[in-house]
Amino acid sequence: MWRRGKPTLFLDQGQRGWVRRLQERSGNAVWCIGRQRGKSFAALTLACETALGTPGAIIRYAAKTKDSARQIVLPTLEQILQWCEPHLRPEIDETHSTVKWVNGSVLTWAGTDAQSFDRLRGPRAHLILLDEAGFYQDLEMVESALLPQLTTTKGKAL
Repeated sequence: MWRRGKPTLFLDQGQRGWVRRLQERSGNAVWCIGRQRGKSFAALTLACETALGTPGAIIRYAAKTKDSARQIVLPTLEQILQWCEPHLRPEIDETHSTVKWVNGSVLTWAGTDAQSFDRLRGPRAHLILLDEAGFYQDLEMVESALLPQLTTTKGKAL
């Protein structure tokens, strides 16, 4: 599945359905799904698929705080990447909160507290993942700062 650029095929049937609906529909989406069902796992697997399938893709991941972002991203990616072939495995840089693939795709993570989401700003993004967005201090401010990045790429936000 990794060689084919389709790691989302490793997801369970429900998770694959969430991802498929997001990919097939135009615009952004909100997943209203119960706790411990695998939303972050599915979203970060989608991030890997986007990175593999779109050379130079820019992916943003935000959580409530910097620490919560790190505590979600790192162990979840390790779990996802355990099946990844070594030559496709990205480099994870904890110091700079980034994941870099050989094809130039990059995932950057940050918290949304104290406006630390500013580090996720940029001219464009292909995928923006707003994890646990209901707990952000100011979701509207985060969205107004990050969502315009999708305009030129016709990317999606979750």
